[in-house]
Amino acid sequence: MHSLIVLIPVLAFFAWATWIYNRLVLARNRQAAAWREVDGQLTVRRDLIGPLLECVAARRAHESPAFRDRNGPQEAGDVVLELRSLLAEAEANPEIKSSRAFLHILDELARTDTALQAACREYNAAAESYRKLSRALPNTPIAGIFGFQAGAAYKVEPVLA
Repeated sequence: MHSLIVLIPVLAFFAWATWIYNRLVLARNRQAAAWREVDGQLTVRRDLIGPLLECVAARRAHESPAFRDRNGPQEAGDVVLELRSLLAEAEANPEIKSSRAFLHILDELARTDTALQAACREYNAAAESYRKLSRALPNTPIAGIFGFQAGAAYKVEPVLA
């Protein structure tokens, strides 16, 4: 009987710790899935630089050295600057502005920016939920022991502002 009195609270503690752990894993997985969506949209946006560059380069007599790198920028801020620069150049040229290829790229860019903003909102909501869950008592000790840490909020700048 004495061992049963000790065993029941120990089992209850392990059941509670397992339940908390599983909730934290689920929240971490939701955050990771949301980040994969953000990353995918950033890749789509970065991949639009090449077609936009070709559209602009096809209409100008000589390429400026700033746009010769076909790999494009790797950082999100650099992508926004490059896309905005190419768009400004295209806007200044009525022939480019009216081309079907440019209008298609512009439409793709607008859709990608919209999807990217939605993905960022979803990621930030998942990260906030994960952060609250890992910092709330009685979850904090379990989160600390197993190293659960929520990601920081992420903001992305739209290209078409």
